[in-house]
Amino acid sequence: MQIAGADEAGRGPLVGSVVAAAVILDPNNPIQGLNDSKKLTEKKREVCNCVGDNSPKVLSKEQLALAAIDPKAKATYGALAATKTTATCASEMLN
Repeated sequence: MQIAGADEAGRGPLVGSVVAAAVILDPNNPIQGLNDSKKLTEKKREVCNCVGDNSPKVLSKEQLALAAIDPKAKATYGALAATKTTATCASEMLN
């Protein structure tokens, strides 16, 4: 069994797209300090992203999926629906 995590960007602003990513990480190769970015200081986000063993990993198409909804659809259906739609679509694209 694999577990995927998803996150979005763009829900808060009144205008603009919502983009979501879903990713499957290797449980045998964890990223030290990985957490909700809002719970990390800016310095810790930078360290988590690019230092030593925590340098960005190359992910295959089976491990990473992106989905986006355009600003017009976001305005029509609302930010919450746009967020749920993009996160669901990205998650379903993973094998």
